[in-house]
Amino acid sequence: MSFIIGPSKFSTYLPNKYVVIDLEATGNSKFNYIIELSAIKIVNNEIIDEFNHLIKPPDFRYIDDTSKVSSFSIKNGKKIFYIDSFIEKLTGIDNKMIDNAIQESIVIKKFHSFIQDNVIVGHGMANDINLLNKAYNRVLGIDFVCSFVDTFELALIIDNAEYSLVNLCNKFGIDNKIVHRARSDAYRTYLCYEKLKKIINDDSVAIFREGFDNKINSMIASQKNNMNRKRIKKFNGMNWSRVKNFLESVGNLEDILYEENIFVSNFINDRDRKKIEDIVEYCGGNISNTIDDNTGFFISNFNVDMDSIDFFTQVYRNVFECNSSSFEHKEKNIESELNSEIEANIEAGKIYDSNSQKYDEFYLIYSSILKHNRIKVMSFEEMINSYDLGYNPNLVFDESLSSMIYDNTNNFYLYLDGINESNVDIIKKNIIDKGGHIKETLDESVEYIVLGKKDNTFINSNEFIKFIFLISTGSSIFIVNEARFEKKSME
Repeated sequence: MSFIIGPSKFSTYLPNKYVVIDLEATGNSKFNYIIELSAIKIVNNEIIDEFNHLIKPPDFRYIDDTSKVSSFSIKNGKKIFYIDSFIEKLTGIDNKMIDNAIQESIVIKKFHSFIQDNVIVGHGMANDINLLNKAYNRVLGIDFVCSFVDTFELALIIDNAEYSLVNLCNKFGIDNKIVHRARSDAYRTYLCYEKLKKIINDDSVAIFREGFDNKINSMIASQKNNMNRKRIKKFNGMNWSRVKNFLESVGNLEDILYEENIFVSNFINDRDRKKIEDIVEYCGGNISNTIDDNTGFFISNFNVDMDSIDFFTQVYRNVFECNSSSFEHKEKNIESELNSEIEANIEAGKIYDSNSQKYDEFYLIYSSILKHNRIKVMSFEEMINSYDLGYNPNLVFDESLSSMIYDNTNNFYLYLDGINESNVDIIKKNIIDKGGHIKETLDESVEYIVLGKKDNTFINSNEFIKFIFLISTGSSIFIVNEARFEKKSME
């Protein structure tokens, strides 16, 4: 299966216009770079353009007594290599060819321009996408993002068998004269894809089409669940409540903002923006005009309190989310359910209209944190208050105190939708017996949220929206698994 954790997504259709790709790499987990990259642009089963380059990686290795190489190049009077004998024999590419190739930075920029926003087709896409993602990060400072089709998965749908590219070509009578070279592998993948697409599209009883839809939906759900688990782990690691408490009580803003990239809300007026820019410059930070993975702080025009979070949750579900979805009321079978939803939409619309700037900003904060994970939110007022406290050189924030410290006497919120119903009473009893407290609502007093072992619903819940805002504005909340509390005895 194409196990991919990242922004690229499985295509939900079989395109007639696409780019088929393949690459060769150094093949070492500790030294893994692309050495050849090919792409062929297809429209209606015809090749209209091609891209093919050997690549010189941004790094190399010196030859020593343990190196198993068949060729080498010279750098600063010393022998260097990029690939070992196995990869050289497999591909026919040698170290001198790689050393004389075009720099990675040049090839990746050309490749990015070549593929544009086309669907990508390949065979066994996981490793290719992960390598391209790392190259894009190095060269362009962005993720490699695409919709893709994997011929490995299509063959699995049709024959319930895992085919290598060579064996898939054998199945369709496609010549395997040249293997493990990017252009040849990309071309043969194109021929296989067209065969597989025809089988699925020509299926009169739609068994394969149904299989494709089910498979893609399953893979998208699996990818989303993996992303969600990874995201929650990052949220547990981003908590900055102790930092914020330090800023509120001590000051020393320059210690916290030094070399940080800071995005300032577009809703902050010019006078206040100038104050922020002066403070950031004084503290040694950087004002950023965009939000990306390097953004550390979001300076908001509004204070974020629980009432605001509760109202935004309604607005998000019934204004922002509804506007961006293709939901159709005809899917509702119960009239009262439909009427309740219409009333909720109307009420949320009134809330939004009463303060649209505020909720537009909250939406930007929420979507930015979902995408970039580690953004910390501070209001203009909080920033000014911390700055006004001044600087005390005798007080330094100790980052070692920012890790999770579990305490049975904390406040716990149980996300019941994801917890095994038979375990709820046991979990509650074990928490209370150890001195903990069960909170009925999720607010700033909660220190732990308990999720089910296999919960995949929290990330799409109202509680998740509240959680995002609470941790990003300085609350100390960690996600824990029900397994910690489900045992009948915790002695």
